[in-house]
Formats: sequence, C-alpha cells, structure tokens
Amino acid sequence: MTEPHLESADGHRAATPRPAPNMMPRAVGSTIAADETSETRDPASVTGAVGAILEQVDEIRRATGDRFDLAALGQQADLLEHAHDVLTTALEDVDPR
Repeated sequence: MTEPHLESADGHRAATPRPAPNMMPRAVGSTIAADETSETRDPASVTGAVGAILEQVDEIRRATGDRFDLAALGQQADLLEHAHDVLTTALEDVDPR
C-alpha cells in the first residue's frame, strides 16, 4: 500500500507528515489507581496486567459468540481503554515527555 501524498502549489508531491512520538496524545483523566502505577514500572507486571485485561476481553467475546451484543461491546471497549491507560502510564514512567 502506498502512502498518501499531498501536492504543493508548485506541483511537487510530498509525503504526508506524521506526528513524532513526542506529539502523540497522552491519556487524559486516566482511571489507573495509584497502586497500579507503581506496578507499571516493572515490565513483567505491565505485561501481566495487560494480558489479564485482554483475557477478559476474549472471555466476553467467547461468551457472546456470533451474536451482536452492544453491552458486551461496551465492556470490551472499556477494558481495551484500561489496557491502553496501563501501557500509556508505563511509557510515561519510562519517558515522561
């Protein structure tokens, strides 16, 4: 797949700019408790915490099977957001830009 390009006023094509890592959004209003933050410093605990959250997401998926369940989808979204917060906090602990 090719990257999208922008054409300048003089007809030249330039690659679409991408945000640098320091420009990426940070979690606002994180729901991670203070005791969870101390755990996120250890890579194994981060991996374990995220793995446990993803297992909960999979359990919900298995429970709903092939049917569409809006409540289950909402629960999965909340869990994935929590996993994102855990990872974001761990990254901020390593490199607090």
